[in-house]
Amino acid sequence: MTSVFQKLMVQVGTVAVLVLGSVAHALPVVNGGFEDSSTDITGWSLVGPQDLNFVYQPFDSSELGPHGGDNVALFGSTPDTSGIEQSLATTDGHTYLVEFLLANLGGGAPSTDSQDPPLVYSVSAKVDGHELFHFEDFHAKDFTTYSFEFVAGASPSMLGFDFRHDTTWWALDDVTVTDVTRNSQIPEPGTLFLAAIALTGLGLRRYKTS
Repeated sequence: MTSVFQKLMVQVGTVAVLVLGSVAHALPVVNGGFEDSSTDITGWSLVGPQDLNFVYQPFDSSELGPHGGDNVALFGSTPDTSGIEQSLATTDGHTYLVEFLLANLGGGAPSTDSQDPPLVYSVSAKVDGHELFHFEDFHAKDFTTYSFEFVAGASPSMLGFDFRHDTTWWALDDVTVTDVTRNSQIPEPGTLFLAAIALTGLGLRRYKTS
């Protein structure tokens, strides 16, 4: 009886390791915190006019709100949209979570019907050219965490951000990408417990009949 029980516990433990061992892991993002340079945006491909885009070091956390490291990237393209993009070594069919901090330095005003062209304050994020996040606001706002998910197609995947701020700047920081594919497949603790009971019961039946 003892040897059967021990074998069952080994089987249950193996199942638990296989299931719970599948944890999320971060995908390398080059200079996602914009700490590699105190002035220039490095590690990313620059898209569109970059005259008003640069790395900036806030005086203290009260200026834009808490964020990682010392630097942030500012994007203030006027009147054209510009941005950054980076190729990521994704795996086909895997699900990824993109997270980032976004702040608005404000100073703007809503567009009116009399303005031509209208004022624009927009941010969008895309993967392989498909827009998956879009945000518009002219109000000043401290750093806020935003996120979205995507399923990778052909690897690598191209992550990009587009900005336009007709008055001041958008601030971006702490861009991370995490593979969350297997996390969605991890059962609830109760489900794992029931599976363990089922395996134990099956083993006991075999023991009694042997």
